[in-house]
Amino acid sequence: MRKLYLFLFLAALSVSCSKDKEAEPAIVLSDSDLKLHYDDTHQFALTKGTEAVGATTFKWTSSDTIVGKVDQNGKFTGRRIGTTTIKAASTDGKTTLQSKVTVDPYSTLCVEPVTDFKANQAAVKAKEKRTVLQEDTATIVYKAENAKLRGVAYGFRKNALIQSALIFTETKPVLDEAALFLAERYEELGEEDGFYFYTDNKVVVVVTDDETIGFVALYNPYPAGGLRTSVPLIQTMKASAKIQLQSIKANFKGF
Repeated sequence: MRKLYLFLFLAALSVSCSKDKEAEPAIVLSDSDLKLHYDDTHQFALTKGTEAVGATTFKWTSSDTIVGKVDQNGKFTGRRIGTTTIKAASTDGKTTLQSKVTVDPYSTLCVEPVTDFKANQAAVKAKEKRTVLQEDTATIVYKAENAKLRGVAYGFRKNALIQSALIFTETKPVLDEAALFLAERYEELGEEDGFYFYTDNKVVVVVTDDETIGFVALYNPYPAGGLRTSVPLIQTMKASAKIQLQSIKANFKGF
């Protein structure tokens, strides 16, 4: 009988210990699914039950630092539209928590042009959903999908895409929105002689106000080997943009 009592006591003790372990609250990361804008910040918090957990006891990372960065205090800073995953990993390696962060746009001014440079005309036309206004072996011009644009243009050489362009309607509200539209999608590299340079490490966008065709965004391939903001490279991109503008003036009618 004493053995039976001892067995029951040990069993009860085991259940009690198990319940104590189950009752211990887990560490929780605030905002497992977060939406904000490119110029927003957000402070993540860690809690264990009703108690706060120090953010610096965890290592914080962002899966896409182009979209947004997070510091070691758990403060997220938006940069560009897109999606990134924020992870908080405990220093002992036992706990990893994460949050999906979506940086939404303020502006959906238009659909950006196809930028599959070197693609042939058939491939560009398969991706472009707007209505063709003009087409030959060197150019394709599309009707704008709304009144904020005057048109969308593509230039080809030997049936390979070499340039894309958005031609905006020149009103102050449109130009203000276009500036916002570009700022939340690209990093500004600098300005020279009225040419503004942006990149997302995939394309380089050169924006200028041409006296003939107006306000235009010219899309170029990202340079092989990467891009630096040195004066010689900006000057090279400016020279390339001027050639693009001359091509648009010579070939794209109706602007």
